[in-house]
Amino acid sequence: MAACRMSVALVLALLPGTPIVRAQSLPAAAALVRTEGEVYLNEQLVKEGAPPVALTDAAHIRTDKGRARISLKRGGTLVLGDQSSVRILANGGYNFNKVELLVGSAIVLSSESSPLVACGTDVRLSSSGVFRFDVQPPEPADGTPRCALRVFDGGAATAGPSVIYVLRGGQRMVLNRRAGDMIPVQAFPANDLDDLDRWSRQ
Repeated sequence: MAACRMSVALVLALLPGTPIVRAQSLPAAAALVRTEGEVYLNEQLVKEGAPPVALTDAAHIRTDKGRARISLKRGGTLVLGDQSSVRILANGGYNFNKVELLVGSAIVLSSESSPLVACGTDVRLSSSGVFRFDVQPPEPADGTPRCALRVFDGGAATAGPSVIYVLRGGQRMVLNRRAGDMIPVQAFPANDLDDLDRWSRQ
């Protein structure tokens, strides 16, 4: 496990694949760009194959026997799996969205910006990376949220009580505030892909 006392922003700045954002040519807002099956935007069913829809300040997207692809502001893509729910925050004043995964699974393919994902804990992602989040059953002791994170490419950083966890490609951990500074960071095989992983990379 790589852990240190630096800020999350500084840690990500030191990771490879974190270029300076060229904001002028990148989208200024997130948008729902592709749906398959039953997908709801703010609890309204989105017709499959509908044109892209720009997302408001706090958009809620939910899938029911379906999946969705969202383009993120200043570059990057969020792919939402079946039976999943996410809130996309515009995060005004910053060049990245904040993404709150509530239920299910999501994959972030970051581009120029470095999204912030809330799932168990807040995780700052590097640019030019591929990340998988899966909501887990709550912590039995106190009901706090838990979320599995896998980093396929790039880097991710999340703060514990006294250290910052830094994950690089091929590493995974379970995000949970209650676990404090005792969460193991483990390796996983890069070819450990399911249908959602493959669809996200199309």
